[in-house]
Amino acid sequence: MERIPIYLIHWPNDDTPIEETLGALEQQRLAGKIGVYGVSNFSAAQLSDAIQAGGRVAELPLNLLSRDAEPDISFCGEHDVSVLAYGPYAQGLLCGRYSRVSRFEENDRRHRLPHFAEAAWDANEVLLERLKVLANQHGVKEAQVALQWVMSHPSVTCALVGARNRQQLQNTLSLFAGDPSHSSVQNWDGRGL
Repeated sequence: MERIPIYLIHWPNDDTPIEETLGALEQQRLAGKIGVYGVSNFSAAQLSDAIQAGGRVAELPLNLLSRDAEPDISFCGEHDVSVLAYGPYAQGLLCGRYSRVSRFEENDRRHRLPHFAEAAWDANEVLLERLKVLANQHGVKEAQVALQWVMSHPSVTCALVGARNRQQLQNTLSLFAGDPSHSSVQNWDGRGL
């Protein structure tokens, strides 16, 4: 690889002005070492500062359970900043594999995430049932509907997904590979869920 395609500042550094950090990255872009650069895990105000300083990519969380970043995602779209949406499956919850009785080891971050907490399950079960019905109507997996919902956001450039095995990856790729059996989901805008 001759250059880094996308370079992200993963967390803000309050000790260094963002203009200085992104200025250094702009020098690397001009030298041909970086394609584009941007930020991840920045607050709305920090994101605005980063965009003004030249950031062209933002990594932001988005899924059916975590929609707090939607205003920031729309803001990016209004300023021609590419959005990499992370967590579209809500750490596997939206894949239909977990339930109220699921338990996680201490070294599994899901044991401390709010959407896996006992208090969240009443709302989770309603959403998961709606997701399952919709997936069945379209003949696809719940994960595919959840991913399509994220990708239907007009300001999302791509969704960052994980896969534990080949089948999970193939299910994800089938959404975008022109597989005719999934065309009804490809054309669905996802906003009604």
